[in-house]
Amino acid sequence: AIASKGDNVCEKAKQYLKEVRVPILIPFEVQTFSWCLKPPSFRCLKTRYVHRNGYKMEARVFTKKEKVCCKGYIEIDERCIPICSNACIHGKCVAPEKCDCAPGWSGDTCNVPCLDGKWGEQCDNNCNCYHNSTCDKITGRCICAPGYTGSLCENSCTKNRFGKECAFVCGCLNGGECNFVTGECFCQPNYYGVKCEAYNCSKSNNCSLLEIQTEYEFYMKIDKEKSVDNMTRRNVIMMTLIFPIILIILMATAILLLKYKQKIYRMKLLLAFINDFSNEARKSKSNWAENAKQGAFFTKTSGIKQTNGSCNNQKAMLAIAEDFNFDSAFEKEAKLNTAKKSDDELKQSLSIEDLESMSYNEPFIYGVLKLKEKENCQI
Repeated sequence: AIASKGDNVCEKAKQYLKEVRVPILIPFEVQTFSWCLKPPSFRCLKTRYVHRNGYKMEARVFTKKEKVCCKGYIEIDERCIPICSNACIHGKCVAPEKCDCAPGWSGDTCNVPCLDGKWGEQCDNNCNCYHNSTCDKITGRCICAPGYTGSLCENSCTKNRFGKECAFVCGCLNGGECNFVTGECFCQPNYYGVKCEAYNCSKSNNCSLLEIQTEYEFYMKIDKEKSVDNMTRRNVIMMTLIFPIILIILMATAILLLKYKQKIYRMKLLLAFINDFSNEARKSKSNWAENAKQGAFFTKTSGIKQTNGSCNNQKAMLAIAEDFNFDSAFEKEAKLNTAKKSDDELKQSLSIEDLESMSYNEPFIYGVLKLKEKENCQI
């Protein structure tokens, strides 16, 4: 249904049929008997007609008003939309058979672009651009002809520039000047060529030298521009190749430093163990010297003295080696193996049974040596 109010809505009278109940008089007969002189019954039949109220259904025509779209409009989504028989190509239909064109277009169906020098809605605005420049048909912004610039194209290109929006650089040589529109070079006297690179000598003896010099300067300029481009390209390639290499080197260095730190940490743990063992051996040696009663016992303790000195030497050497690079870690391992060998010799020269057979028993050193034998002298 169309909205009761709104633009382009009209009222229209409409007839329609409807059945209604109409009152009527319905006739019917009433028979009565009365006395009369007619034998044999002497009663006569008398008939009369009477009416009673009744109803009947009858179709009648009625008229009503309804909301409809006005002429030239059509109902779409409960709205009355104008109809344009020809579609508005660059605009919209605002009234029956009337298009409202977008800026830059005109015509009955908005299919005609604005002419040069015109812009805006219905192409009613004039362009104000100088030097035969055109303007954007929608916004009116000036589109400058080659050789000119500015908001209204009022300025010509500066020296040594030419072309559309003055985007190109003149390449004239030997003082030549170029046309700010086409870029054509106007050479100084006695010079010629597309870029004024050649010299027309009046004296033959100087002509060859000047021509060679002029051509040399021209081609040197071209070579210089090419070399700059090649150098830039090479720098980009070198940076692309060198950056991953530097990254790999840094990662490898970090890994090696981490391993070196780990080895140094393990060496410090070994030095701490050797230092503890040396202190216990020195304490045991002093106790044996005071309480020993047999010469053989002092012979056995000489092995402990030798091992003690060897351990101290190993500890000093390993302490010095901490400041070396991580290649010295292999030397530390070899020296620790030497200390282990010396400890094995001590174990062979001094056994648990020998200590048990002696009259003097030292519980502390006996326990240390027994523990060393179980660990098989592994540091």
